[in-house]
Amino acid sequence: MVLVKRGHCLLRLRSILAGYRCQQPVAALHVHLSQARDHALGMTMHPVCVLIDSGGHHTERVYEFTRKHRARRWFASIGRAGIGKALMNDGTKVGPNKTLLYSVGVDTAKGDLFTSFRVNEQGPSYCHFSATLSANTSSSSPRKSW
Repeated sequence: MVLVKRGHCLLRLRSILAGYRCQQPVAALHVHLSQARDHALGMTMHPVCVLIDSGGHHTERVYEFTRKHRARRWFASIGRAGIGKALMNDGTKVGPNKTLLYSVGVDTAKGDLFTSFRVNEQGPSYCHFSATLSANTSSSSPRKSW
């Protein structure tokens, strides 16, 4: 999970929900996204906007879920490769129910993130890392599976 606030990048461990294996994946996702997270500085953080990748085998399920939770600012997204693509578009309405879908310029996002890694002093674009983040994030990422 990458959180960006006022030009600062806060990198946290990501959670992977292997929801397609459980009986109630939509309910599990709803519970997961609704949970507050405690920050090391003593703050409680709540997701203020969520993008859910709609690429792959469960596109319609993502559209249905995000359409129902649009008021909570949970939106469908899809990655778009290519140098020079906008980081994010204004959203387009897709499907018969006009679900709002945001395109994310993945190469632009990676470039911005890697540029932040080179900023050595706290300030704009500085990337703050979680104290619990190990050098090998793939093995340290919490995995929730059923």
